[in-house]
Amino acid sequence: MVRKMERAAAPATPTHDDRWESTEERCDRCGAQAYVQVLLPSGNQLALCGHHGHKHERQFLATGAVLRDETHHWSATRCCGAGG
Repeated sequence: MVRKMERAAAPATPTHDDRWESTEERCDRCGAQAYVQVLLPSGNQLALCGHHGHKHERQFLATGAVLRDETHHWSATRCCGAGG
């Protein structure tokens, strides 16, 4: 699921990286499997586990970032011991 906060005169939205088809992407914060891709207005990208992606989602959206949330692919395992 992709969510974007609408902003006037926002820079061009970067495209999502195909590397997200891999299960090898790790959270930039804790090292757990990444399920949330954050595309910042600067063009930089972050990979986050579901816990950290959801924890900071509002702040990212407020900056005009685009989030690609793939947490619906979660199995019974939890990320970073935080309970998802």
